[in-house]
Amino acid sequence: MLHGHWTVNGRRVDIPSYQVRPNDVITLKPGTGAEQVIRDATDLTSVVPAWLQADHDGLTAKVLRQPERQEIDAPVQEQLIVELYLK
Repeated sequence: MLHGHWTVNGRRVDIPSYQVRPNDVITLKPGTGAEQVIRDATDLTSVVPAWLQADHDGLTAKVLRQPERQEIDAPVQEQLIVELYLK
């Protein structure tokens, strides 16, 4: 996100902590040098979470709803994130 490769609802986003909302459409900016890297990464992922709609060919995604905590498989310690942002 930091390099502005992404758009949300057609607007360039370069903030890594940008919070998407339901019905937001996330798209890879056309002509970016990261397209092949993103395509390779999406080829490795066959499971799309229920709260997200993904178009692997178009490299777009739509947020259908906010995920529930139990739907997130990543080993995340929310308290550590909160502590980091409080500094």
